Amino acid sequence: MDLKLLNQIGKMKHFNKGEFIFFEGEVEQCMYILIKGQVRLFVDSFGKEPVEIAVLNPGSFFGEMALLTNSPRSATVCALEEDTIAIELSKESFYLLMEHQDDMAYKILSTLGQRVSDTLKKLPAYAQSVLGNKQNQYIELLQEKDEAALRNLVTQKAYNIME
Repeated sequence: MDLKLLNQIGKMKHFNKGEFIFFEGEVEQCMYILIKGQVRLFVDSFGKEPVEIAVLNPGSFFGEMALLTNSPRSATVCALEEDTIAIELSKESFYLLMEHQDDMAYKILSTLGQRVSDTLKKLPAYAQSVLGNKQNQYIELLQEKDEAALRNLVTQKAYNIME
């Protein structure tokens, strides 16, 4: 990783321990490359304890999905250490980096593939934590394409969470 180039095309950001870098659902057009410290990625679990997705170390990147897909952030990110440093890259800076750093482009593509694979492996456990013991009912209704029954079950679950 060429820190000199990253400093030229990106913005160096400092975060304190416990400081949020971004929140799930926000719409932004930037990603981050972690230079120093650790960050925690987690998602909301509908009123229960947040579900940790990953803890990232220096050299890792995050926020790339919102940048690449123009969609809202899929997770919340929080600094775990004092003086956590990350380089913020805009969409334009990201494309410039991809043009000049073949190894970085390869790393991002391979990491994205690994993250998709890891997410698919965690999906059953996440579904269990969110849906509880009704998980099998949801799956059966999805397979049967019984939309009305599924809608009723989801509405009931949402109502129970809000109580």
